[in-house]
Amino acid sequence: MMAGNHALGLRFALWLLLLSFNSVGQEFYSFQWDALLSEAGFLSILFPMTSEPPWLLLCLHRALVIRLVFGSGMMKFASQDSAWRDFSALATHFETQPIPTWVAWHFHKLPYSVHQMATFAACTIELLAPWSAVMPRNIRHFGSAAMICLQAMIALTGNFCYFNILTIVICTLLFDDQIFERCGFNQIIVPITKQGIGCRISSSVRSLVCITIVFLSIVPTLSIVIHAHYMPSQLVKLTERMDVFRIANSYGLFSAMVTERENIVLEISQDLQQWHEFEFHSFPGALNRAPPWPAPWSPLSRLDLLLWFAPLGQQQNHPWLAPLMNKLLKGDTRFARFLSPGKTMSACAIRAVLYKYQFSSLNTTLWWERKRQRYLLFSVNQSFKECQTAEVTQMRSSWQARGLLTNQTQ
Repeated sequence: MMAGNHALGLRFALWLLLLSFNSVGQEFYSFQWDALLSEAGFLSILFPMTSEPPWLLLCLHRALVIRLVFGSGMMKFASQDSAWRDFSALATHFETQPIPTWVAWHFHKLPYSVHQMATFAACTIELLAPWSAVMPRNIRHFGSAAMICLQAMIALTGNFCYFNILTIVICTLLFDDQIFERCGFNQIIVPITKQGIGCRISSSVRSLVCITIVFLSIVPTLSIVIHAHYMPSQLVKLTERMDVFRIANSYGLFSAMVTERENIVLEISQDLQQWHEFEFHSFPGALNRAPPWPAPWSPLSRLDLLLWFAPLGQQQNHPWLAPLMNKLLKGDTRFARFLSPGKTMSACAIRAVLYKYQFSSLNTTLWWERKRQRYLLFSVNQSFKECQTAEVTQMRSSWQARGLLTNQTQ
């Protein structure tokens, strides 16, 4: 996050650029960490560099910490999911999370009692540690350290893009200058200078913007404990209209746990006899490939994350899947960067197959085990010479009768 009066315009321009990415990206930029970056980025615009930040701005930052971490904890118990109430969530989380790392495989093999204790510890931190933001100095530092450790453990076992890193940065701001001086980071501390008339005007504008954010944060904050139905309808409608700017959001990952991992595997064929799987960079596919550790800022992980969400809802909620299959079927080279290795080829047919994945047992060299569940989608390349056969026509009719045929590529 950039700070300083001289860079205010640049920071605002960067926030607008981020907002445009979120708008154009649609489903690919609809994750909670995108909303968090937008909100935290807007708050960073208001932070001065050479003067004390407004008291209200500090309150907004600490309110963000509470809404982010405490909101996540409350959402888990409000969901009525038994996995959180009996502290068994981590017994399946390491295996069923969107993009596990190889460390998650080892954590998954820990005893069930360890998983319960770890779940209890995580819930305790999420429900209690955020309130340290409004506590005295020593308690605030201890709570911030606890939240940072929790985020580090989450990042160690799973990839959620930059969500954990951004949360750590936000929690780090709960420490004061003495902590940074003690750790040898004197160079990042900027001395406060005497305010001139320009700084006083700028501070007044910041305070006015902070008041506006406080007003917009009422509904997201209250939604942690009460349903929007019980809030003033006009306030809820106003907040919904302002949601496009993502400067006051609700948070809560994994409120309802997924107990089984179902993966969509895309398979391509030249003759409808031999089928070859597409491998994505970080999404589980080949059984002998270790779960990777992709860069948190990599845009390639976004498609992998959407592939995880796709089996959880209806097909119409994921309109990007069928067009993706048709592009891959035609060998569109623009999509090669999403694949491992990065190459595509035109083929006769492509299909989406749903598999149930599990971490492998200890006595094998494989990382995954899987069992085929059912077919989801099927597409035929009509311009491909090998597809002009009676066998393909018969199979296409069969898939179309079952409602599994996408728009056929020409």
